[in-house]
Amino acid sequence: MIAVVLGDQLDLDSPVLQACSAVVMVEAAEESRRIHSHKARTALFFSAMRHFAQSLRERGYAVHYRHLEQGHEGSLVDQIMSMVDQLPKAGLRMLEPGDWSIEQAIKKACQAQNRPVEFVEDPHALCSRKDFARFAQKRSQLRMEYFYREMRQRHRILMHANGEPLGGQWNFDVENRKSFGVGGPKAVVASLRFAPDTTTKAVMAAIESHLPELPGSCEAFDWPVNRSQALQALAHFVDQLLPQFGPFQDAMWSGEPFLWHSLLASAINLRLLHPMEVIKAACSAYEHNPERYPLATVEGFVRQILGWRAFMQGLYWLNMPAMSRANYFGHQAPLPSWFWSGHCQMNCLKQTLLQTFDHAYAHHIQRLMVVGNFALLAGLEPKAVADWFHAVYVDAIDWVHLPNVMVMALHAMGPGISSKPYIASGQYIARMSNYCKQCAYRPALREGDRACPFTVFYWDFLKRNQALLEKNPRMFHAIRQLKVMDTATLSKNAQQAQRYRDTIDSL
Repeated sequence: MIAVVLGDQLDLDSPVLQACSAVVMVEAAEESRRIHSHKARTALFFSAMRHFAQSLRERGYAVHYRHLEQGHEGSLVDQIMSMVDQLPKAGLRMLEPGDWSIEQAIKKACQAQNRPVEFVEDPHALCSRKDFARFAQKRSQLRMEYFYREMRQRHRILMHANGEPLGGQWNFDVENRKSFGVGGPKAVVASLRFAPDTTTKAVMAAIESHLPELPGSCEAFDWPVNRSQALQALAHFVDQLLPQFGPFQDAMWSGEPFLWHSLLASAINLRLLHPMEVIKAACSAYEHNPERYPLATVEGFVRQILGWRAFMQGLYWLNMPAMSRANYFGHQAPLPSWFWSGHCQMNCLKQTLLQTFDHAYAHHIQRLMVVGNFALLAGLEPKAVADWFHAVYVDAIDWVHLPNVMVMALHAMGPGISSKPYIASGQYIARMSNYCKQCAYRPALREGDRACPFTVFYWDFLKRNQALLEKNPRMFHAIRQLKVMDTATLSKNAQQAQRYRDTIDSL
């Protein structure tokens, strides 16, 4: 069998490597051009792939590797199949891809060549596709909270022997929503970063030569690109950052792009780290020193991986390809031009977007409650927003980013999967950050030139979608506030919203 290894399948213990006659890997320029990917995202994939290929060679594997510099054109799958054709006739074995379209293309190409292909169940998936389908079949509505509880029980994470959760409750989210207050964050410890080595520098030079049109820059690139670095990053997070992560995980502050966030998503998504080893490292810290590692903090971190991450993976495979076309509210507006520059008047978006183009990174609240919140309230077309997320974030893989955008950020699949739209006015951003103090707009205003677009669009969104939203019990308070507003106020807000839609490129 010939093992095909994709850029997000860099596990040295992968079952596809067992008894294989050769390993095929491809750096396909088309994958970065298809949805123009941030240069740092492309650099991470290709550098990690090259480091992985070298590790395989050191273990005695016959690796057939196509570099970007070789200038081959064509899709990733086309290039894989052309390389396979040059090898002795054999079937293909690969892990389940992280992209539905790639899996379909591989199946189609192998069928055309009458070549057998075996897709091996992903050992990094905390819930297999089949298991998630069984979970979903039992429920009329899918909710992460109930899935998360089953996962805690199945994997025996933060559980008592009698099957009850530690601390007597499943979720400590209410303790993890603090803002920094006027003083800002205190004693932020720097994340562990990795200077580019010779291999990474060669990749960056190749990108500048062969893919100069890609957005962003590699100037600040310092992500872990191999297993050793990923383990170092995990150890540093647990030792130095995790104790402070919990209470302020939703907070934002100008000039602080990382705060106490783990920055481990890219290493997990490339399979340089197993999600369960990350979970167990955090749980072990709590078990050995619960005073330094509060249960609420550790549970909040575990929920992001064992809950949301695993839930999103299950939703993706259960709902593709329909998920990629979802548009519950029928939104059609194109992305504002400043989505690709960061130069807008709204400081929260300016801070988040400029940070994104510098580092190919923003933390989950910046993505959800700044970028995603604006996109939903302003009525931006969901597929365009999803493609943008795919393009600009270093940890973006189709099964990861697409459900997070379509389900969480944009509510594009409706109430059958997401319990409510994650929307808020500018007042939320003012409470959770210092962005609004440095902004041209005022979060409390709904009228005039200084009215916050988030606030204006928020009330307009509620009014435009009142018939859909008032059926949702989790939207009761927002709709009740809307109903007590007088007609003149609502009319002025609608007019202001339309003015902002008409001039969105200058907001």
